[in-house]
Amino acid sequence: MADKSLRFMLFGEDKTAGGMFGALGVKADSVSGAISGSFRKMGSTIGGEFGQLMGQAGDVFQTFSEKASAGQKLLAGGGALTGIGAGLQMLASGEQQASDQLKQAVTDAGASYDEFEGKIEAAVKGQEAFGHSAEDTKGALQKMTQATGDPQKALDRLGLVADLAAAKHISLSDAADKVDKIMAGKGGRTLAEYGITMGKGKDATANAQTALDQLGKKIDGQASASMNNFGAKVGAAKTALGDWAASMAGTIGPALTVLGPLLM
Repeated sequence: MADKSLRFMLFGEDKTAGGMFGALGVKADSVSGAISGSFRKMGSTIGGEFGQLMGQAGDVFQTFSEKASAGQKLLAGGGALTGIGAGLQMLASGEQQASDQLKQAVTDAGASYDEFEGKIEAAVKGQEAFGHSAEDTKGALQKMTQATGDPQKALDRLGLVADLAAAKHISLSDAADKVDKIMAGKGGRTLAEYGITMGKGKDATANAQTALDQLGKKIDGQASASMNNFGAKVGAAKTALGDWAASMAGTIGPALTVLGPLLM
């Protein structure tokens, strides 16, 4: 029944529908053309792998509005949409994996992810302004949450991590690794680059915190300073667009994967 209804919606070719339903088939063709245009426009605007796949989806929907038999349209379109849907899901898988692992890290720390979800999303948006993707930000927060056992401490240190990433021209996740090492009483090489030596006091946690405070003063404002140029701002805009594209891919991909077999 679902297959029959879908065929009718797209092509108006339910033979029992009569003249009125046949007339709707003409409208269905125009709708397919409109959907095609929307997918193509989105693809050309975003660009990259996501844009390419969206453009291909637009091409498939365009075939639905061209002169061909229903069977030809369904067979060609269904197979293509299934492949495109799978490709979109692959593009979204990295960000989804980062989200799942961060959620697990927060849970393992004995905290409620629901309580921190809003703060995490705000942090992701904030780091997009520095050119860091959602996947990179969530990966960094995961590592720091696991190292500290406290998602709030991880969020509090994200500014320091962003400054270190900018100062050393590395990813947010790699910068988080270096901060975690310092908190563990290591990271002497990173500290030495900024003329800092780990204290020798009996309280190792206090020594590490003092070292981090000193590091923070040395590199304060580096993340913001790194964005004071046109190229960096364009890069940040692309990062934000890429995160949005990944989110869309995670929604559109499964839908196309399900739709494809129904059309065949």
